[in-house]
Amino acid sequence: MATTTTTGRSLLLRHEEVVHRGIDHLFGAITSLFGSATFFSHGFGADCQYWCNTVSKWQAAAAQSAADIYSIQTIHWIQIQNNYSSLLQNFTKKNHSKDRLIEGEFRSPLADFLPEESQNARFLMTCPSDSIDGSTPFVLFLAGTGEHSYTTRFHSLALPLLREGIGSIILENSYYGRRRPANQFGAKLRVVSDLLALGLSTVEEARAILMWLHKQGVRKLCVAGVSQGGLHAAMTVSSVPFGVSVVSAFAPESAEYVFSDGVLSRNLNWKSLAKSRQHSLKLTNEDIPQLRLNEAEDLVSTKQALRDILRQTDIRRFPLPKQPQQSILIAGDSDQYVSPSSVKHWTEHWPWLDVRWTRAGHVSGILFKSKTIRNAITDTF
Repeated sequence: MATTTTTGRSLLLRHEEVVHRGIDHLFGAITSLFGSATFFSHGFGADCQYWCNTVSKWQAAAAQSAADIYSIQTIHWIQIQNNYSSLLQNFTKKNHSKDRLIEGEFRSPLADFLPEESQNARFLMTCPSDSIDGSTPFVLFLAGTGEHSYTTRFHSLALPLLREGIGSIILENSYYGRRRPANQFGAKLRVVSDLLALGLSTVEEARAILMWLHKQGVRKLCVAGVSQGGLHAAMTVSSVPFGVSVVSAFAPESAEYVFSDGVLSRNLNWKSLAKSRQHSLKLTNEDIPQLRLNEAEDLVSTKQALRDILRQTDIRRFPLPKQPQQSILIAGDSDQYVSPSSVKHWTEHWPWLDVRWTRAGHVSGILFKSKTIRNAITDTF
């Protein structure tokens, strides 16, 4: 009887695994077949070499504690006049609390290098009191791929955390939402260099917000994100001089596998990448392998070129946090967007990492594991 029960459970677990993996592949296929745009439709980008060298130099400076944190001079505060406001009003009436919701805007540390639409960083702040004080814990949420607005993070993470007295800041990434360039379709970045610019600007803006909160006396700090946002969260925490916790959910250790070999690779414009490869990539930085520019512009060599570029985003190239706090990685056992060796690479670089496995794929994890993410965040405080 016990053997029969065990066998039944094993079959059920295998069935669930197949379902989660299938959802990932189905979602990837649908967006590939019916999406009206692809990633990198204009290739690598004429400034790809510049951004590769910039990221490499930034990593070296951060390793030497020489990466200055941008000081926000002015935050333009904006009272919310949309559905976010009405939702929060209903919440505060029910709980008789003084919760506050406000939007902030400041000039991005990398404004001079970003498209005009992306030059001002925007964030939504939920605060469990009329003002910020040192006793209030805060979590900074960074956007995953395609998170164009505050909506998902606001509904599934920020509002529920208010019930536990935790404030939130939700950052709208450059190239997304109201910061999306006019010539970009949805989340489909036009060139590879835009991905590097998006990543570095997100980290710099997140560091600036953390420093601003620190100056307000806030000491209980956490950075969190799913997928791309989880990787950016870890990059941010690795480069601040004070203790900050991190929760990365369904996050790759690098964008390399995600775009070159994972499910998302179906949504890349490989023809445009192959066409632009020899024209855009003349990399000389010693940290980036010199590409064999006389090779045929085929898929294999183009994929290798993309891997060489996106290797710059590997968390193992970033310094270890100066004051390691609680660090949690939520991983899906059936994730098809993230490399199978990703968790191993994470833990080799951050040996203190608390890995929490959950039965989910990438898509199902993001859609249905909000409570798991919230629980991890509360655990860091």
